[in-house]
Amino acid sequence: MINVKKIVLLILIVLGAVIGVAAFAMVISNSESLLTINNSTESSQQVTEISLQVDNPVMYINGREQYIDVEERGTVPVIINGRTLVPIRAVIEAMGGTVGWDGTAQTVILARGDDIIKLTIGSDTAYFNNTAHTLDAAPVIVNDVTMLPIRFVAESFSFKVDWDASSSTITITDSNPRQTKEKKY
Repeated sequence: MINVKKIVLLILIVLGAVIGVAAFAMVISNSESLLTINNSTESSQQVTEISLQVDNPVMYINGREQYIDVEERGTVPVIINGRTLVPIRAVIEAMGGTVGWDGTAQTVILARGDDIIKLTIGSDTAYFNNTAHTLDAAPVIVNDVTMLPIRFVAESFSFKVDWDASSSTITITDSNPRQTKEKKY
């Protein structure tokens, strides 16, 4: 004999899952429209400052401390042949950008807003919005972590880079803060 309670419970679970997915899709859809709304009204500035120190696994984003790589806490900026290279993912994400990786071509694709940077491991040629630039240090992989020359990357994305030799500290500041918009209700 079929247990009606079990069937009803199963139907309710399936219905709940379908409604949950629909609700999740609605939340995502609403958040995208909120982003559009938020970009169309009054403005306030948000300045991003990122600070890293050579051989230190901790970075600071707007004064807040965090590990450069939460899973691999030994990941640190390095100096190779007199040039500072940094583990790029945490820095780009702090800048509001994204990181892509083409393992076959060993190419890193960085995006922030409408700007795209492509760098290939071992190559001193980088592309910013499809225009070739010569780097003073080629990207490398150190302990399975992609390390990129921070000055080229940061300045291409309109950030200012400062170097304090006495403390081996890199400070990256948004030199052209994007306007963030908030709708007043």
